[in-house]
Amino acid sequence: MATYLPLFFLKEKIGELQTALFYNFSTSVFKCPTSVINVLETDDCGQIWFCLPSDGKFINELDKEFPALLQFFKKGKSFHVRINGRAFIVNDPEQVNSIAWANPTIKNDAIQGKLMLLKVKIEFADYFEQKQKVNKAQERKEWSRVFKEMYSFIFETEYSKYSFLHAPQSNSFPGRIQYQ
Repeated sequence: MATYLPLFFLKEKIGELQTALFYNFSTSVFKCPTSVINVLETDDCGQIWFCLPSDGKFINELDKEFPALLQFFKKGKSFHVRINGRAFIVNDPEQVNSIAWANPTIKNDAIQGKLMLLKVKIEFADYFEQKQKVNKAQERKEWSRVFKEMYSFIFETEYSKYSFLHAPQSNSFPGRIQYQ
C-alpha cells in the first residue's frame, strides 16, 4: 500500500529518534563509511543535515552526490524510520556560510575539512511501528479477571452477592454496586 508521509510527521519522528545508521551506496572506490550519525537539522525542503568526522585528505576524492540510506532507531521507542535519498557533501565555503541554522564552529570546521557536512534529500520514507507487547503478568491478571467474572455469572446470583440490598426496609430502593 503506497501512502504519502507528510514532512511534518517525518520531522517529528526524526526529531524523537535523532540517531541513524548512514549507508553510502556509491560505486566509487573512495566513499564515506557506514556510520552512526546524529541529526543536526531537518529542514523544510526535506533535507536531513548531519556531520561526519574527516581528516580533510580524501574529501576531494569522494563523490559529491551519491545514493544513501538512513535508518533511524532508538532503544525504547516502538517505531523506526528508514529514509532513502540522495546525499550531498557540502564543503563549498559560500554554500556552508549560507546555512542559517549552523553555528560558526560547524561552519569553520566544514570549510577547513575537519568535518564533513552532509545533507540527504528525502526521496522515499518508510515508517514502521511495532505492536506493544503485553506483559505476561498483565496477561495472566486479565485472564484471571475474565474467569472470575464468568464463574460469578454462572454460579452466583445477585441475591447471594448483595443480600443486604434486598432486605426489606422502609423507604429503600433497589440499587446496584459497581466495581471498576
